[in-house]
Amino acid sequence: MPGVGKRVHVNITLDVYDEKVNDLPSEPDTDSSDESDLRVSTFNGLLKDFGLEKKFPGKLNLNAFLKVKCKVDPTQSVDFFWQKLTSLDYRAGFPQNYAANSFSMRDFVFSVLHCADDFLRQDILEKMAACQLAVPVILQGIEGTKPQFLLWALRRIIKKWKGNRDSYASEQLIATYPIFTVSVLRIGDVRVSKSSLLNTMLGYSQGNSLHSFFLSMEKDIVKPHFSVGSIECVWFLPQYGNDDEIFQEVTAFFNLRGDCTKHRVQTEFACKAADLTIVLISTGKRDKYIDVIKKIKINASKTLFVAIKEEDKHMRTQQKVYNPQFKDGWLFVKVLQVDVLSRHICKHISLTNPNPNQYRSLESLANICRDDIDIDENKWMCKNAKKSVHDIFESVSLDNIIEFKKVTFPLQDYWLNLVQLDEEPSLSDGEGESLEDQRKAAQIKK
Repeated sequence: MPGVGKRVHVNITLDVYDEKVNDLPSEPDTDSSDESDLRVSTFNGLLKDFGLEKKFPGKLNLNAFLKVKCKVDPTQSVDFFWQKLTSLDYRAGFPQNYAANSFSMRDFVFSVLHCADDFLRQDILEKMAACQLAVPVILQGIEGTKPQFLLWALRRIIKKWKGNRDSYASEQLIATYPIFTVSVLRIGDVRVSKSSLLNTMLGYSQGNSLHSFFLSMEKDIVKPHFSVGSIECVWFLPQYGNDDEIFQEVTAFFNLRGDCTKHRVQTEFACKAADLTIVLISTGKRDKYIDVIKKIKINASKTLFVAIKEEDKHMRTQQKVYNPQFKDGWLFVKVLQVDVLSRHICKHISLTNPNPNQYRSLESLANICRDDIDIDENKWMCKNAKKSVHDIFESVSLDNIIEFKKVTFPLQDYWLNLVQLDEEPSLSDGEGESLEDQRKAAQIKK
């Protein structure tokens, strides 16, 4: 693989872990200081920077993008973003492609989604998913509003795959297809980026090149403020013929942006939605967050806690491979080697062995939102659209489908006739008539 050193392959055996709320396994305690988040501006100020102040809330639609402008200043970044997405350019999410370096790319996408109407949101998320970019499942609210479950916006996303175990390819609307789900959380400050770790898990550890599925803090120019608390999702799709894959089935990865202790509602949703919840925490902070750990264990189906020791300058200079140690549902990392840690976590996920009959679809997760999370499908615009589709197609009987097509889609027969006329010259045997005469005759018929 170009630009990548030799991958370290690690064979491990994981014991069956206990999911009960129990005492923490022993590990040396160290101290680490937390960094506080600073509010750099108001959300209205952020919108003004992007030229979106008149588009909030939900006033940005597809018509606004029909004329694409060149990238000149931050107020035209929205047009540039859409131009990249419509060409399915995954670099649409790269901060370095934009004129300004004074805003967080994660906050930028967050502001665009809050300004977009429900139908434009479908377009944006569909194209982001096609570019293999993380899409928000839960969009954080602003100025005291509730987080929002973007079920309607996710409904157009289609995924196609064929794994080594599959006899044929599958193509599914991902919102309605039950799949294995993994949520990844962070408690407090940890010296590894969740997003970078997930990118390695989905890239190098599966025999693929590294790709920025999730925009990490190393890639984003400015630390995000408004978008923290959102839950983003990427779907792993098995590839037939890739023998390096550790995962063998379609898997959804939920990534809660920010410290989960500051987002109780989203943390509870992520735990209840997942078949396995992975939690990153600094080793020395485990006692401080004992109540948070217990709460996560109560809400989650299965858990894996990854305790990462604070940086040791002496150990950092060592070239030896240090394997994390598994004990009682905890993975202890004394020396941080992201590639090694990634493969250990991937192996653990592959050995979880949940019951496929218990997998849930995104659609079914609406049942756990309750009163704390709004669902976009409950808006009148989405309800009216669903009702219109239902009224049109549910009234049609299978016996009368041909007549229904003639009435509802009258131009279909017309276009079919035009196609047949276009094909006539090439199908004719000529019989003394020149090709030019045949074309003129076909044109007269049209």
